[in-house]
Amino acid sequence: MISLLPAHKTVHFTVKSPPSLVTYFAGGIVDPCGPTLVAVARDRQAGSDGHSPVYQFNTNPFGQGYWQVATYRQGGDSEADIRALRPVLADECCPTLMYAPAMIEWNRAPHVLAGWIEGFRDSARTLARVEAFCGDPWNRVSSEIEAAVAGPGAPTQRGPCGPDRALRLGNLLLSQEHQEPERLAFCAAWAGSIEHAGPIARALLRPKPLAEFTTWLVCLAYTCYRPHHRWVAPVGVPIPATDGAGGGTRR
Repeated sequence: MISLLPAHKTVHFTVKSPPSLVTYFAGGIVDPCGPTLVAVARDRQAGSDGHSPVYQFNTNPFGQGYWQVATYRQGGDSEADIRALRPVLADECCPTLMYAPAMIEWNRAPHVLAGWIEGFRDSARTLARVEAFCGDPWNRVSSEIEAAVAGPGAPTQRGPCGPDRALRLGNLLLSQEHQEPERLAFCAAWAGSIEHAGPIARALLRPKPLAEFTTWLVCLAYTCYRPHHRWVAPVGVPIPATDGAGGGTRR
């Protein structure tokens, strides 16, 4: 059961091994402005009062934000918990890489992602971009850079998707054709943005290295479905079970 906080609380967060997070949403934005990792997850361990903190993460190579946004108490329905958390990411940009939580049944995964997608302010544009370049994030980003340099052209779709189009995008983002190239492009964009920043900017901004970012991504994806590729868990660390309703076979 989820209870949203009246105001977000900034927290300091350190990745633990084995991963201590249960993820409700994890997504990555790959666009000409650079990569951004967005996630909502809770601590696996409850406090003495029986509540676990729920966090929002917003991370790019040069800046990281961590906030407690809610508390979780065991009981209730996992999809209801996810619906309760949707306002946390309302009006954010729509990620082009998404992972669905394994606390729900696999056949419900596109529908659960669609619920998040409906709240993102530019999901209609994201759907058009992903459909035009499905499985080809590199050319998608290149075309966006070229369009930005060329200036205003044909009008683009704006605003959030409706339910049917959000479900279409959810299915696309979970497809094998899209998900693995997008993950590779996301990691390449992370490393590239640091490299192209130059030595002075790197010294001043102290970016998060790719290896550290990959650890973050693995921890957030640890309790999500990875149906078309397999993450390598830390040696000796078993894949943890989630304690929400549902589940499904890890492939």
